This record gives sequence, structure tokens and C-alpha cells, in this order.
Amino acid sequence: TAPPSNAAALDAANRCIAAQGGSDERYGRRGYIHRLMGNYDLAEADATRRIEISRSGSAYRSRALIRQDAGRHEQAIADFRESLRRGYNRPVWVHREISRSLRLLEKYAEALTAVEASLAIDPTHDLALYERGRIYFDQERWDEAAGAFTRYIAVNGSNAEAYVYRSTSFVRLERWNEALADAERAIQINPRSANGFNNRGVSLHNLGRYSESVAALRRSIQLD
Repeated sequence: TAPPSNAAALDAANRCIAAQGGSDERYGRRGYIHRLMGNYDLAEADATRRIEISRSGSAYRSRALIRQDAGRHEQAIADFRESLRRGYNRPVWVHREISRSLRLLEKYAEALTAVEASLAIDPTHDLALYERGRIYFDQERWDEAAGAFTRYIAVNGSNAEAYVYRSTSFVRLERWNEALADAERAIQINPRSANGFNNRGVSLHNLGRYSESVAALRRSIQLD
């Protein structure tokens, strides 16, 4: 049997609250469905109701994630930090999530401090390793970005985007053979990676393989 659609799940959640009243769990469930549907104001309202009921670290983190998805990063950071103060039991996640919002606010030094706090708890936390790579990449610190994505790939080698980011870093460093190898791996994982084909084309051009470069760049344009 196929899982219910978001609309059907939302209808069921509404009926449950109408019949049984609101609770931390019920508002949490409905707020999560609203978040999946992109109804961020409604999702935030339900998360706020959860906070009024439980004052828990989990409720604050839920509202923070909604605010982060909605691009309300300053508010999200405040809620993430409150979730830590209230003893939320996955601080490795929360420090990494704070880092993401700080990066999107272009507060890179603070973002790096937050992601390092996550990695101090769990040095193999793959999403934190990935976030560290993004921080360096967004600052165009290409050597450090390549190194960070290398550490991420050692933990999770199945993410095509990580190979694209490292390939792009190698392109900027003019390390064409390494850039090409990562572009090929990205395409192997995701045959519709437009950026993978673009990096393949750029690398091949700079290696003097012009006809192959043209084919790769044309494929990139088709997929973009």
C-alpha cells in the first residue's frame, strides 16, 4: 500500500486534533507535515504550541528547523541554542545545524566554530564534515575545501554533490586530472549531474581532449 499523501496526512492530523485536542506529539506531527508541504507559517505556529506545552529542547529544535527552511536564520539560531540550553540530546546535530544557518548568513568564522563543535563530539559525523567543506567552498578557500570534502568522502563516498564540490575546487586549483576523476565519479553516481558534466568538459579542455570536452559541455547544457 502506498503511503498517504501529505494532504491526506494533514487531514488526518487535523481530525485527530479536533477530536482529541492538541498535545506536544499531535502538534509536532501536524507541524512536520506543514513543513514538508512548505507551509512554514502554519508549521511554526504548531511548533510554538509545542513549546508552550512542553518547553522541551526537542520542541525548540523543531521550530528552529522550520525557521531554517523558511530562511529565518537569526531566529533559527536562537531556537537551536535554546534547544541546547534545554538539554536536547543530539547536540552534534544542533551545532551542525547552527553552522548551516551561520554559513547562509555568510558568518563564516562563526559557522566554522559551530561545525568544529559538532565534530569535537563526533569526528565522523558525515553531515558536519560536509558542512565544513561547504563553509570553505563558499569562501573560495579551494585547498581547504578540497581537503574537507576528502575527509567527508572517506566517511560517505556515495554523495555525487560532494564529488562535484571537490571537482570544482580542483578546477579552481587547475588540478585537471583530479578534477576530471571527481567529475567522472559524480556522473557515475548521478548520471544527470549537470555540474559533473560541466567539470568534466572544463577538465578535458584543459587536458587537450577537445572533442570529448565539447560532448561533455553539451550534455551539461542539456541537463541544466
